[in-house]
Amino acid sequence: MDLKVEPMIILLYNIFKKYDSFLEVIWEHHKQKNVDSYYEFYESEIFGEESNKMKKKTKIYIINACLYIDKKIIPVIIKEKDINALYINTKVKINKYKTRLREQVESYLSTENDKKYILKELLDAPSDVNRQDFIQVRKNKINKWESDINCLLSDFYYLDELRKNQLNIIFVDEAIHLLLKDIYEEDNISLLNLLTSLSENKKKNKKSEKKGATVPNSMLNYDGLFGAGRKKIEDVKYEEIDGQIYATPNQNNENIQIRLPNLKVKDENINIEFDYKQDNITFNADDFKVLTAIFEIGAEILASGNEAVCFTMEEMCEHLQLEPCSKNYNKIARSIFYFKTKEVYIKISDTHIRIFNIIKTIDKPIFNSDRKKQWTIRFHEELVKEIVASKYKRILTKTISSYRYELSVLLFRVFVYDFYNVSDDIMYIQYSWQDLANKTGLNDKPSIIKRRIISALNEMTSLENSIISKYETAPDNSYFYIYPKRDNIKKLSDK
Repeated sequence: MDLKVEPMIILLYNIFKKYDSFLEVIWEHHKQKNVDSYYEFYESEIFGEESNKMKKKTKIYIINACLYIDKKIIPVIIKEKDINALYINTKVKINKYKTRLREQVESYLSTENDKKYILKELLDAPSDVNRQDFIQVRKNKINKWESDINCLLSDFYYLDELRKNQLNIIFVDEAIHLLLKDIYEEDNISLLNLLTSLSENKKKNKKSEKKGATVPNSMLNYDGLFGAGRKKIEDVKYEEIDGQIYATPNQNNENIQIRLPNLKVKDENINIEFDYKQDNITFNADDFKVLTAIFEIGAEILASGNEAVCFTMEEMCEHLQLEPCSKNYNKIARSIFYFKTKEVYIKISDTHIRIFNIIKTIDKPIFNSDRKKQWTIRFHEELVKEIVASKYKRILTKTISSYRYELSVLLFRVFVYDFYNVSDDIMYIQYSWQDLANKTGLNDKPSIIKRRIISALNEMTSLENSIISKYETAPDNSYFYIYPKRDNIKKLSDK
């Protein structure tokens, strides 16, 4: 796991180390994955080795809370337009809930209910303890807890009695309140600036998401460039020429080939390798989603003719609606490396072959000002020329990333290109099942292919922002009649 010192974690550490009860309840209910690895890293880089077992345990609890806040609470805060109002609202909510809990405890005490709260404690007390005196002491204690502004909800004596929805007020509202309290009561300008920066970055991402990706036509209009499933070299037609492997991913379309190195290659900067004997030799639906996300993030810069696009893996995951974690970072990095390693051969005519790597270069990722690894890739110049010349289609990454079926993504790729190129008076486009199989690289029994197409079409039509309004089939599913949803297509078009 590639760990680095993050400014946000350091800021959070110094804030939450003051709240022991909050740390304990987060540890009990939200222990973070790899917290021990994070602690060991920060111990070596920041704290120094801790020999005292209790102090070490406390520091682990603090790191755990910091990871939880960074993952679950910060995203909630930066979505808000007015975080001062958010701070006030959580403060009011917490005070109201303290009052409610105090009233509940007093109610149980007044009715001398042995099932909940303090009277449970009385059952284990020495026999000579006066019941009424005990109840009065506990009433005084709960009243003091409610009135003390420094007492937290997580300081409530009987957390085990609370239901999940009650605990969520601690997990979310109290967490937000404690964090923003440090800004508005402790003048933590560094935290405010960091939250503001994160919020601005999110707005920038939302802006690019709203506009969509400018995907060059050549990434859409060649059948077989992206295909379903995982294909190894033995699954396709191929030949070796001058030490290079020339694979034909779609057996029905020999106009597209993928040239592969005939030995294992590795990029040490990103620690990803490719071996044509073991790895997928084609581009698949996940690769197309990653490519679309990069075109979306870089839409404005690419339109100016610049070939380079910069991004962080956190940005990519946000566009692809993925959990930001090492597993997904590696998956995205692998797709990017494949775009650089696999060279595309497209036969335009009998005399013209277009040869290019979709991604030309990958720079070594470096830490940006937010201490996140920034990637810089450069697209092939011909793809950028297409974008500058407006030879592209607009695609929203969030649309294709919401599909569960890989075939939905690949059919979207087919339809979005065809729909843009038919006049408004065309009600539907007719495809045979063989057409759709060839265009998406499906290779199976006809009955299975037809079922997969129907499942994907059902998923596509079920979404609110779908580009197809409905579909119809021949009785034997030999033909599919796809009806474009013109309004949603026009929303994407900026021409």
